This record gives sequence, structure tokens and C-alpha cells, in this order.
Amino acid sequence: MAPLPVAAWQDLDAHGIQIIANLTERIGRPVTPVGMDVDLYRQGTKYRQKPDKQAGNLKLAQRLAASGPPALRALAAEIVTNGGDGCEHETLYHEVLPTLEHTLERVVDGAAAVVPPSGTGTGTGDNT
Repeated sequence: MAPLPVAAWQDLDAHGIQIIANLTERIGRPVTPVGMDVDLYRQGTKYRQKPDKQAGNLKLAQRLAASGPPALRALAAEIVTNGGDGCEHETLYHEVLPTLEHTLERVVDGAAAVVPPSGTGTGTGDNT
């Protein structure tokens, strides 16, 4: 029996992307991010940051846009475009929760994009 798939929903910010990457490496299995795409980020309420924190988040997002998890690079690039602004995932409950059942069914079926551990797969959902 194949191991159950792993899905995770984090804040739509550089650190949320980093958490997905770290989780993937720590468990050595693919992780499917849910509720973490560019369209949702654009809809979300951005939180306020002190200038030095925002600069650090921008720098991290720039790195992740270039070499982060392939399934989340577009989100990282959008964060860069917005100067490092982040969005708490809790602000997106009304958008994500109504579709969560369908999204998780796609995760179980292997049809959703995943974040594979380093050196494995492509992040296209076909590496189970």
C-alpha cells in the first residue's frame, strides 16, 4: 500500500513557502500545497510589516522564486512583485474551504501539483 499523500496549507508569504519546502525535506515525501496560488494571494488581505521585516521577506521570496519548490515559484514571484507583502491564510477561509474537499480528492488521486523532496520528481503530480 502506497503511503498516504500529504497536503499542507500555509500563509501565502515567503515563510509559508519555506515551511512547505522544509516539511518536504524533513519527511522525505512529496507535499501538496493547497490554497497557495497566485490568484488567492491577489485576493487576500496583506498584513502590515515593519520595513526591515518586509525587506527580509522580499529577499527570501526572491530566492524562492528562483530556486524554491517549483509548485510555489509563481507565488514567490508574485510576492516579489508586491515588494514582499504576505497574506495570512486565515483571511482566505471563504475562498478555500468551499473547494477543499475537491482539492483534497485531487491530492489523493495524484492530480494536484506537489512539492517533491530534493532530487525527486517534477512537482507535476505524477511522481507518486
